[in-house]
Amino acid sequence: MARFRDMDAHERIIFILSVINIFSATVLIVVGFAANLANMSVPESSGGQSAEVMIASYVYMGLGAISLAMGVLGVMAARDVRKIMPVFILSIISLAGSVFSIVSALISGNGEASRYLVNLFTSTLMFYATWSVYKRVKGK
Repeated sequence: MARFRDMDAHERIIFILSVINIFSATVLIVVGFAANLANMSVPESSGGQSAEVMIASYVYMGLGAISLAMGVLGVMAARDVRKIMPVFILSIISLAGSVFSIVSALISGNGEASRYLVNLFTSTLMFYATWSVYKRVKGK
């Protein structure tokens, strides 16, 4: 297991982005859980629970779980590069999802494509770093 100062630049990028993924996943899960709790506490007399809020809360919790898995696997892979394959696959999926989000926002014309640019940047950076480490490990 490599310590942070012993990692190369790509491994450090993977480690840092994975830690960010863990924190953002925690926020997504907490927000989804809080929205679900708030939706459940709505009394029937005021219109009852909203199906849209319930679905959105489950989507947030699901995305948070995927992001949490990618973060934990990324930290493990940054410390032991032989475990890079699952992170490499998840980074491809994340990059494809980011591109899909931007394209769908541009097609819908709602002007929200710019908010997905940061996600596209981090997904591209994670893909490049995992691809570089994967090539190096595969070449051994």
